[in-house]
Amino acid sequence: MEKYSFSKDPIAVYSGEFEIVTHFRVPASAPVGSMVLSGKLRYQACKDRMCLQPRTVDVSLPVDIVR
Repeated sequence: MEKYSFSKDPIAVYSGEFEIVTHFRVPASAPVGSMVLSGKLRYQACKDRMCLQPRTVDVSLPVDIVR
């Protein structure tokens, strides 16, 4: 919880590095080899005087399918 000048109440924020962990299933019909999974990450950055508008960015994750 952080207290900022623009808010009367503390705001729950996270600062620092983070890791996203996910699990997914590969269909048996998926070909062996490299591919890229795509998705979107939504976040909102805050500074000491204001929180910026939420943003959504495209993300890609290279994966290797092996049997």
